[in-house]
Amino acid sequence: QMQLGRKGKNVQAFLRDRLHLKGLGGNAGLASISRSAHSIRNGMGKLLGRGKKKKSCPRPLPVWQVAGKREMRFESAGESLHLKLGEASERGVGKNLRYMCVEALLPKNVTSDYWAYARWKFIQRTFASVLNVYATDSMLRAIGVGARKSFVTAAAFNWLLKDGIGKLGKLAIVAKLGSRYDLDLKKFRFLSTVICDASCGLEILTPFAPSKFLLLASMGNVGKSVGSSIALATQPAFHKQFALADNLADITAKSQAQHVVADTIGLGI
Repeated sequence: QMQLGRKGKNVQAFLRDRLHLKGLGGNAGLASISRSAHSIRNGMGKLLGRGKKKKSCPRPLPVWQVAGKREMRFESAGESLHLKLGEASERGVGKNLRYMCVEALLPKNVTSDYWAYARWKFIQRTFASVLNVYATDSMLRAIGVGARKSFVTAAAFNWLLKDGIGKLGKLAIVAKLGSRYDLDLKKFRFLSTVICDASCGLEILTPFAPSKFLLLASMGNVGKSVGSSIALATQPAFHKQFALADNLADITAKSQAQHVVADTIGLGI
């Protein structure tokens, strides 16, 4: 931008808004980055204009690909475009681990408000995992697992019956309300969290009323199934709003990786 003077901002906007260069590093194929390099060179020429011809020096373009320890970078010299091969920068174990975590958990080309959404969602998922652990422990104690005299057959039957009733209840409720999710995505997404937390509360109450185990556990299972289905149904709409480069699949995959980390932390707590 310093070299381009006043027109540097125009070039910067062109590179950011038109080509989404952040997502090209390491993911685009050689043909793709070659086309991107040509587009950049032509776009910069249009933005800066072609005045008097000067002796051109090789100028590196912000398009590259790293494969192993080899780095391929394009350079523009006048009307020609050259491919320069070099050694990629070496990383230590700590840097490699941090790089892998960033690549696995943090999506690229997202809007600025994505990070606040991801932060609060991560916190909510962690505490939901803690509640699930306590709920499962409570139900196991209520059904008699761990006691000296445990009726294994009856316990297994009640557990399977609980899951079966939960799935049927989920099917009935989702079939009735599924078409209404798009009317107010935020309300239904928040409602899904409230339903899941309330359902965990019902499951935690089962040790205090063992005779009502099937009723409480089935209601809790229905609520958790419905809340989970609502969250899964509304999630793609939110992710689509955060995507800047049609990278919906990347954001969804990184979201699943974040869920794994949050669930693991919740289990540890």
